[in-house]
Amino acid sequence: MRRNDFLKGFALLIGWPLGISANKVGNDFSENSKTILQVDTIEELKKLSGKICQSCIVNDVNRGGHFTYKRATEKLQNDNGIIFSGADGGYWQRIYSGYVNVKWFDAVGDGKKDDTLALKNAIKYSKLKAFQTTLYLPGGVYLITDAIILDGGLKEVNAPILRGDGARNTVLDFSKSTKSKCVKFGSPESNTHYGGVFGLTIKGNGIQDALTISSSAPYTASFNKFEDLRIYNVKNGIIFEMIRSNTTSCFCNKFKNIQIEKYYGIGLHAQGSYNAYDGFSISQPGGITNVNFPDRNFGANSLALLAQGASDLFNNFQTEDQVKIEGYACSVNNLTIEHILKGASNLGGSAIVVAGQFSVMTNVLLIGFNNDVIKYIGSVFSQNNMLQNWRYIGIIDSKNKILYPIILNKKSSGTAMNIQIQTTYSIDTPELLQNLKDWVFINVSAKNGLMKTTTT
Repeated sequence: MRRNDFLKGFALLIGWPLGISANKVGNDFSENSKTILQVDTIEELKKLSGKICQSCIVNDVNRGGHFTYKRATEKLQNDNGIIFSGADGGYWQRIYSGYVNVKWFDAVGDGKKDDTLALKNAIKYSKLKAFQTTLYLPGGVYLITDAIILDGGLKEVNAPILRGDGARNTVLDFSKSTKSKCVKFGSPESNTHYGGVFGLTIKGNGIQDALTISSSAPYTASFNKFEDLRIYNVKNGIIFEMIRSNTTSCFCNKFKNIQIEKYYGIGLHAQGSYNAYDGFSISQPGGITNVNFPDRNFGANSLALLAQGASDLFNNFQTEDQVKIEGYACSVNNLTIEHILKGASNLGGSAIVVAGQFSVMTNVLLIGFNNDVIKYIGSVFSQNNMLQNWRYIGIIDSKNKILYPIILNKKSSGTAMNIQIQTTYSIDTPELLQNLKDWVFINVSAKNGLMKTTTT
């Protein structure tokens, strides 16, 4: 018998698959001191049996890593990322610590391959663990064609965390998805706690909700964090999906450094209670196309912020669209609203609509709105709010007339402190403050404008 025929026969006898070149890396690495082998791809790994080795290193740049052999009697589940079926009914299990890389599950991130299944498999794996998992998305464009749902899973562990390489580097591209949701936190089957999304862009197609926080009794969505995100070309940016009266179903969630661009409905629809929002830039509202800017959409029916929660905190907001405060005991601090088309007609409603109770709005700058600057809706549910340290820079029409008043009030009580009004011209300026019944104004001043007040 020739030497080559003998070696092939011996390889078949011990279970070594023909056509695979493996290198011996070393000895005494695993507990049973079996030889460590080295292969180039996951497909080669799956052709190995436990008779060959108990430990193997895969050199693939995306899916590679260190794997250990598990017997068939352990009845593991092939998830195409952490565990792979071997050649003899056994399994190869990845050895890792820290983050779980979605590329282990065959995500590519080139903007062409559909990475939906890979991301869903990674999430499914995270739900089977008895501890929280961080799913890492390296820089790239991940084409996603279905809604991504994150929750605590049936084991009731903390919800997974999606972490990218930064909003400008990692993109979840839902532009080809036909679903109404992009990323959804929460399910009717479990609590969704301590999860989050960090450092990535959610790109839609104009008809979707980018990020949804959802809860269904008796479960809650709470203590989650969302930071360093960019949301682009969606119907709604961030919304809460819950029964509004049940404010304790979504509470103590934190949102920080969020950029929302080109939205057609609501940039941020805040509900729940004790949620914190800090560092928001909400721009390019949609809804209509202005003839002066045919390449950009601006909103007649859009809202930058709709606040309907209780005891929520809003800090450091910059918007180009209307803000509506309907919540209870909300705090808004450092808000700038600069209308994108100063003086243009038919571009939405008031800068700010106040329709809640016991809310405080401090350090507010309003620039160039073409409607009533503040609309205060009077009812038993809209009272005892405070406006402090406001500055309004008015706009003019083609005849150099200031167009709109700072207050349109419908018989509701409130206090306004340190209000400053600045207009570009003072020619034939109408009243800047109107209908002030039941309001108390302190330190109200105007520059280059006329003012008529009827404070009590």
